[in-house]
Amino acid sequence: MANSTDYLKQATSASHRELESSVFAKILLSGVVPERLWSGYLLSKYSVSVVMESRLPVMDELGISRRHLIYEDLTLFTRGTLSKATIKYVNRLTTIAIEKLPAHVYVNYLGDLFGGRIIAKGISWPTSHLVRKNAPVIADRIRDMVADDQEFFVDEAIAAFEMTREIYNELL
Repeated sequence: MANSTDYLKQATSASHRELESSVFAKILLSGVVPERLWSGYLLSKYSVSVVMESRLPVMDELGISRRHLIYEDLTLFTRGTLSKATIKYVNRLTTIAIEKLPAHVYVNYLGDLFGGRIIAKGISWPTSHLVRKNAPVIADRIRDMVADDQEFFVDEAIAAFEMTREIYNELL
């Protein structure tokens, strides 16, 4: 059984609620997502995932990686350019201490494991990156990455929520 991440969850709950109540998140949950928004969302997710997964190869070993699934979903769309907010996030992921990256995995990957299932049920676009057969196992592995020193990850997890919200706002 995975370690509890109750402290980290509670410490980031306000940031999580802000992200969930954003206009873009509501559009995702509505199931009516214009192609331009979905393809921009996928391109952003892919770019962020590639950086995290290349800097943390253990994600492949643990079966957490999803960049290949996002890429599959993205191949159906004409790719646009990265948003300024995505570039900012990618730059942060590239420059922060590698020890802080699990906070971003916690925010981005757990969110998609749980919220993604809801999104995938209502949307008509490709969602293979959101539906994972072994979601509970993956969630436990992600929680294990941050469980031992949750206080260490709080500020970076809050930053991950904020940067994701900036991406959402810019996609609109």
